[in-house]
Amino acid sequence: MDGARWIIRPAEGDEPEWCARLMSDNDPWITLGRDFEQCRKRCRQSGWELLVAASAEGGALGGFLLLDPQGVIGYPYIASIAVVREVRNQGLGRLLIREVEEKYRPTRKFLFLCVSSFNERARSLYLRLGFRTIGVLEDFVISGLDEWLLCKRLQD
Repeated sequence: MDGARWIIRPAEGDEPEWCARLMSDNDPWITLGRDFEQCRKRCRQSGWELLVAASAEGGALGGFLLLDPQGVIGYPYIASIAVVREVRNQGLGRLLIREVEEKYRPTRKFLFLCVSSFNERARSLYLRLGFRTIGVLEDFVISGLDEWLLCKRLQD
């Protein structure tokens, strides 16, 4: 899948199952104790948007983004984002986030997400993309680990 062009689109058919498997088999969800059934439930959350990145060269899935459009005081909240190991560090996570930003920029002022304190690589990406840390939820999911609430302004 090196150099593949990606098509970002809503998940269809059995793709939510694929997304749940990707979540449950990788961190941060392993460390957070989320099993396949919990991830499956999240990926099928009513009213939420599940976007997948499909290769334009064959349709293989490379990642997904799960979003609650009304998540934080009425503003969109990225609940989960994951990229398969083989295509990490190639800009796919950035592409998924940009898709959401472009969709909501005309109607929403802010975009939110949380990142676990142990997930420094993800936090670094989000900060490079213009998110700012606005709060720390101490011991939020697991005792001794924090969640950082991040926000990006979409409109001036």
